[in-house]
Amino acid sequence: MNKKTVVIVGGGFGGVRAALDLSRHKHDLKIVIIDKNGYHSYPADYYKLLSPSKDRKEHFGPDKFRLMFSSVSIPLAEIFEGYENVEILTDEVVDFDVGQNVVRLASGGSAKYDWLVVAAGSVTNFYDIPGLRSRALEFKTTADSLNVRNAVDEVFERKGKRKPINIVVGGGGFTGCEVASELVGYADNLSDIHGHPRDGVFISIIEASPTLLGPLSDWAKLKTDARLKKLGVKIFLSDPVVDARDGSVRLKSGREINFDVLVWTAGVKANPISEKISGAELNRGGIVVDDYLNSKGFKSIFAVGDI
Repeated sequence: MNKKTVVIVGGGFGGVRAALDLSRHKHDLKIVIIDKNGYHSYPADYYKLLSPSKDRKEHFGPDKFRLMFSSVSIPLAEIFEGYENVEILTDEVVDFDVGQNVVRLASGGSAKYDWLVVAAGSVTNFYDIPGLRSRALEFKTTADSLNVRNAVDEVFERKGKRKPINIVVGGGGFTGCEVASELVGYADNLSDIHGHPRDGVFISIIEASPTLLGPLSDWAKLKTDARLKKLGVKIFLSDPVVDARDGSVRLKSGREINFDVLVWTAGVKANPISEKISGAELNRGGIVVDDYLNSKGFKSIFAVGDI
């Protein structure tokens, strides 16, 4: 009997869960997971990568970064070790030929499927704010998190001891609040390492809505607000970013906030790879599905997760 092939695009929670469940049909199915990174990550712990180090050697050592990376990421090959009907393909999907049931890859290759599961997740939403994409650091992947850590460290190395350091976090949701609070400890650590006066380091959160952590209870919002302010974090509410320039962002009120590092955590949107599926019904960029996660109009295409 010839096995049918399920191609899964994306190695996040949705893709991994689908592959694990489908792998039980080992006599009937071949499963191909396509992921551009080749590893699965745990985004809820990304903020921990900004935690301070106790000494200078640990802070700058390459082993420190390898340890941090592995603390939130695991190779897909390790997850599926021993799964004979699961193949991991480290590549990036760039297009779909739904007529031929083929996925096109950045490497120039392709993968043919009988069923397709699109689990490509989400990407950072910059809301078409002028200048923002090119000036802000994302906080969406393991690499992004380590980039933020490096960027803050480089500012401390570059800035004169009498010059202020401004770190701005765009977005007051779960990620933004976690990042800002963790950066307080990291800034304490770096001030000590680089001999920079701590009272010259300023960390701010800019949130477009009237409160932090919108979905939570009023009690949780007040506690979070009080905790962040106690840590010295400046909070700007009901004042969205409307423009980003080199070294500053302009808010709707007209206020300008200077930054040396700008971290954008204010939202996500469905991965635009969905737009490559010709004929798929989309809603705000996401693939519209039925109760069985089947993409409307396609018997062989399914979508799971953020997309």
